Amino acid sequence: MIVGAGIYQLPAIIAAKKMGLKVVAIDKNPSLEGMRLSDVPGEISTTDIENALILAKKNKIKGILTIGSDVSLPTVSIIAQKLGLKGLPLETIKASSVNKDKMLHKLSLAGLPVVTHRKFKRFKDCLNFAAKDKFPLILKPIDGWGSRGLSRVDSKKELKDAFDNAMSYSAKKEICAEEYVEGKDTTCEAFILKKRLVFSAFTEKRLTDPPYYAPVSHIMPLRIGRTRESELKGIVEKAADVMDIDEGPMDVDIRLTPSGPRIIELAARLGGNCVPQLVKESFGFDIIEAAINLSLGRRPKIKKTKKDFSGVSILGSKKAGYVKDIRGIEQARRIRGISEIYIDVKPGDSVNTFKTGSDRIGHIIARATTKERVKKNISHALNLLKIKIEK
Repeated sequence: MIVGAGIYQLPAIIAAKKMGLKVVAIDKNPSLEGMRLSDVPGEISTTDIENALILAKKNKIKGILTIGSDVSLPTVSIIAQKLGLKGLPLETIKASSVNKDKMLHKLSLAGLPVVTHRKFKRFKDCLNFAAKDKFPLILKPIDGWGSRGLSRVDSKKELKDAFDNAMSYSAKKEICAEEYVEGKDTTCEAFILKKRLVFSAFTEKRLTDPPYYAPVSHIMPLRIGRTRESELKGIVEKAADVMDIDEGPMDVDIRLTPSGPRIIELAARLGGNCVPQLVKESFGFDIIEAAINLSLGRRPKIKKTKKDFSGVSILGSKKAGYVKDIRGIEQARRIRGISEIYIDVKPGDSVNTFKTGSDRIGHIIARATTKERVKKNISHALNLLKIKIEK
């Protein structure tokens, strides 16, 4: 069973089908491509554990997972536990990115480098905290994902709107306030087997301009030298141990600051923003297939067969409105080195200003022997691809 059938779960559905598996997928949106491709599409919310379990039992599923969705992780964990399938305990999930305060607190107690943080339920308490020369701050829902409700706050006058925005995305009605630290961002896609880090790959990550911080692009691998990469690997492996992630994929966001790396977030799942696809493009290791095999109780093969550069550009609109016209897709796809172009929208669809992960309207994936060529290929594709937005 794949929990979710959106753009970031779609590769898992496709991979499972190629493996000859019967795919049961659930999502509240029946029109998604992932629902159409699955053998048994269930129009069920990814957080509706009761009905998802009924469907899972009916189809006698042998494995369950999600990609890029923190809100789906409790569903995955509970169903795996009830059906005796491979999966992480609910307590492990609850301490990861589904509760950002717990996650950062647990990592901090173990001596791992994290951003300074506090959780709040009331604006008054957040205001008192921020008044003590704490600006700039990052405010986010304690249980949010995909950059939803996340924003940077530089002054007291911006705090109330940011607080209300973060709170509107929180089911728990709690927000996490974090110190803002300057630095370069990276995402680590990792795989753990028998409590050992058996694979890791880091990206060069770019975000939207403040006050919002949605991922705009990733390039893999990150070139930082063996010593610094070894340091990061050590941090990721220790974090997995501290969070009781003994087996499975892990997605870790890290900021490389002048004073050293800081963990921003950690999730016990494969990442979104096409990062798992970049692993296959760069290293030949199908980390999605590995995660599927592990969920089925099979021992995944961890093997790098090549070492190229790859990158993804997440497409978004600079303004809200409606899609008037889309041109140049086929020309862009014919560019050498372009691996995939996926457009989420069609003429007539409404779009939002690109502020969060859910505001994306497509992506472009490219591969080449150098980072510079990857960037040029993506830039060339972007110049050919024309998505006209009108208000």
